[in-house]
Amino acid sequence: MERNEKLHIVNTSVERMEVWDKVTGRAKYGADLKYPNMLYAKGVYAQYAHAKILSINTSAAEAIQGVVCVITAKDIPGLKVIGELVKDQFVMALDKTRTLGDVVATIAAETMEIAEEAAGQIKVEYEILETLFTMEKALESEELVTEDYPGNICSQCQTQKGDVDQGFSKSDVIIQTEYSTQFVEHAYIEPEAIVTVPENDGKKLTIYGSMQNPYMVRQSVCRSLNIPLAKVSTVQSTLGGSFGGKLESAEPPAVRGSLISLMTNRPVKYVLSREDSIRETHKRHPFNIKFKLGADKEGNLKALCADAMAESGAYVVMSGGVIWKAATLGAGPYKIDNQLYRARAIMTNNIQTGSMRGFGTPQAILGMENAMDELAYKLGISPYQLRRKNVLHSGDTSPCGDILDTHVVSVLEVLDKAAEAIDFDRKYERYSKENSGYIRRGMGIACSMRGVSFGAEGLDVSRVYIEVEIDGSVLVSIGLTEQGQGLRTVMAQIAAEALGVSLERITMNVADSSRAPDSGATVASRGTFMGGNAIINASDQIKDTISGALAEHYGGNKENIQFINDYVYVENQQMTFSEAVACCYSRGYTPISIGTFSNYPLNWDEAKGYGQPFATYTYSCHAAEVEVDLGTGKVEIIKLVGCHDAGRTINPEMAKGQIYGGLVMASGMALTEDLAISHGRIKNLNLDNYIIPTMMDIRESEVILVENPDQRGPFGAKSLGEPSIEPSAGAILCAINHALGGKHRIRNLPADLDTVFFAGRKVMADEM
Repeated sequence: MERNEKLHIVNTSVERMEVWDKVTGRAKYGADLKYPNMLYAKGVYAQYAHAKILSINTSAAEAIQGVVCVITAKDIPGLKVIGELVKDQFVMALDKTRTLGDVVATIAAETMEIAEEAAGQIKVEYEILETLFTMEKALESEELVTEDYPGNICSQCQTQKGDVDQGFSKSDVIIQTEYSTQFVEHAYIEPEAIVTVPENDGKKLTIYGSMQNPYMVRQSVCRSLNIPLAKVSTVQSTLGGSFGGKLESAEPPAVRGSLISLMTNRPVKYVLSREDSIRETHKRHPFNIKFKLGADKEGNLKALCADAMAESGAYVVMSGGVIWKAATLGAGPYKIDNQLYRARAIMTNNIQTGSMRGFGTPQAILGMENAMDELAYKLGISPYQLRRKNVLHSGDTSPCGDILDTHVVSVLEVLDKAAEAIDFDRKYERYSKENSGYIRRGMGIACSMRGVSFGAEGLDVSRVYIEVEIDGSVLVSIGLTEQGQGLRTVMAQIAAEALGVSLERITMNVADSSRAPDSGATVASRGTFMGGNAIINASDQIKDTISGALAEHYGGNKENIQFINDYVYVENQQMTFSEAVACCYSRGYTPISIGTFSNYPLNWDEAKGYGQPFATYTYSCHAAEVEVDLGTGKVEIIKLVGCHDAGRTINPEMAKGQIYGGLVMASGMALTEDLAISHGRIKNLNLDNYIIPTMMDIRESEVILVENPDQRGPFGAKSLGEPSIEPSAGAILCAINHALGGKHRIRNLPADLDTVFFAGRKVMADEM
């Protein structure tokens, strides 16, 4: 093997590490776990969305044979609320209910059937309070969801740049419009499942199950039960999807189940039914955004003013971060010298909202991109050409003040490639002229820039533990979680590349708090960027340790030692990596390391809402072609194109899979998904009426990967998980509105059969 031959594990489509376990059924999900003497837990839900709890009578339930215990909030010895950003969500309702998803008591029984029977015997006496089911009513009412937030505003922020009044004074064309989105359910295949196992006579507790962030679950359990972190371990089971849903929703069942385990010294399985999962767990934030957008007669953007309201529901959860992402990224990847973007989160008595793929940006982008189309319509130019004229370039300043000079700003590249792939301008012009009758077609296009990782929201650190065994095999333990996105495979590829070894040497542990350091939550599309950089840091330390031992043994400068293609080169000698490791151990050195990566420092002024909110960005463009039947309201997606620049792609085929999934998922948000919430009650509690799309609902989809490696990312990589969904719903709605002619626009999601049908009737009436 030639010494100068370079290993190319990165940027290669290697097979996913967990694929065979999943397709053969060997993978163990939370609900698959069984332990001797195990109990089954079931929550009892509130009967009223907003009411004081006067009493809870558990005696009838406790009298049922097979019921072991019934717990309420009063049994929790420590903190009775949970939450990562704001600790305000009750594990079980204490003094009052805030939403119909609140649990007022939990049954533990010998079988699930007994637990379900007992749940119906819990008697709760309530004093009903005024309910707030709309953001408008919540802002007007003197009634509060919680006394902690006067006016029912739980968070607010803004970004600003320039002078919007001056910008609008220089605008020849100004549009004012408003867009709103709905509650969206995560709809993962696997509902939440937690198994809590007491060990060593109850002196230690291990928690297994469907956890997106096992470390956050661990902290919540310890805070609520007053036990040290060292006595609790959390281990992620195979996860059947999450999309942000199992970040927070795993915590309440884990605390409840853990409390029962410690009280009974028995394992407890707490599995939510589909109905309970939809009833209890958080959703995507509904947004209502008012836009004022101005441009000169040539189409150059002059000013943007946006006012966004996001519905937090009954608890704050992640609302502060969600509206901050909307405010920092919602103006899109456009040159706007004068911009003011305000965002508020409003509490109601509806189900709480929280983390979901995109974290506020799909809603904001949908509004901004459709506002851009309205502006293009008024200017009489193509939506594609309006975007081309205004996209950011390298060295430009973003709408909130970030000077983009550390990476390639590729908005124009992804925009052009997406437009070319779908033949946008030619079809847009053709359909604009030909559309008549009931069957019409439309074209839509939407862009986004996604800030990588948390950004200026807070501390952003990732850690990893890597141990090279004496035989040269490598064990990587990282707290970032596999959710189906292929993260374990990508982490293994980065580790192999960084150590200069074959992929076969790498073994990836599951996320286990007893074996891996806290790497931060697997959210914000930070896994590859943050975890990969931490792995490189650890790998560099390990190579330094091995090199030091080899230099002692063979002489020479350790700085000249190279690790290439599973071989190590020392002076004029070549040895296998295994031989080098054996030498290292024989000299008394241990090639292990904890790698740490802290994200790059940011120049962000929160008070002014100006500066650098993120270290770098992923640039994306999605384009859509749709066919609309005005007679039935049916929308058929003819083609979707997703073009993304996520830096260097670590595993191209898995990256494409992320984007295909994002295209389909966003089409559900755009067209079909509706929880049908009325007076706080969710009508569609299962997937028979909550309609999620499949690949069969899209005739054709195309994915285009653009690669401009970023010097700040591991081997040039950035983020992709959330960017892959961000612009799609916006592009689809733009296409529908183009088919409708631009006058009777749909501005509320979902654009379902009824919505499109009635918009179509207005269009046809105008043409008669």
